[in-house]
Amino acid sequence: MHSDVDEELSDDEGSIYTPAETNVECHFCKDARPISNTINTSCNHHLCRGCISRLVGICVKDETAYPPQCCGNKLQTSELRFLEHSLRQRFEARVREYETPIPVRVYCHRCGEFLDPDSSTITTGSSSAPAASIHTSRYCHICLIRTCVSCKQANHPTRECQETPDERALKGLAKQKGWQTCPRCKAVVELSAGCYHVMCRCTAQFCYLCATTWKECGCPAFDEERLLAMAAQ
Repeated sequence: MHSDVDEELSDDEGSIYTPAETNVECHFCKDARPISNTINTSCNHHLCRGCISRLVGICVKDETAYPPQCCGNKLQTSELRFLEHSLRQRFEARVREYETPIPVRVYCHRCGEFLDPDSSTITTGSSSAPAASIHTSRYCHICLIRTCVSCKQANHPTRECQETPDERALKGLAKQKGWQTCPRCKAVVELSAGCYHVMCRCTAQFCYLCATTWKECGCPAFDEERLLAMAAQ
């Protein structure tokens, strides 16, 4: 004996009928997607598989887009389950790079590959020896060569770090042009417009005039005559 419900859930051949899966709107692309092919974020939005992959792909190429987020909320690892294996591997490598403070990052001096701290780091010299005699390098599995952690140049275990000709030339040009150096990551910064408040790519905020942490010096915040002259150009 079949009930009315049984008849509604069975077709003519007796197979069980499965109701259609609920569709939800992807918050990014606005397309309707099966709910099983989306994630529900902490801000209660649904994101589809394609949009998640594109979002993460952008982060892999552009550090300023990291971390992937929705409504200002960082997407959690569990919310990135739809990533293809190769994209997940590249993203995880970028996470290790991006989460490493810029001043202590080490890149292969030949190919530019990021060398994370566990990439066959070797330290030579005794812990009781002077700092100058302790040498640390990291190995690049692409180029099969080592890079000095201190000067970021080719490995040189038998001598101290030396300033390269390019570094000397850049310092000379920076002094001539009046450029400033970030006190944290040592990147050279040129102020083209605006006030003297500088935010470096390493997130350090400092005064362009004296390189002191922003708001901890007595320098003026801006030069009114300079701003007016630039506005008139």
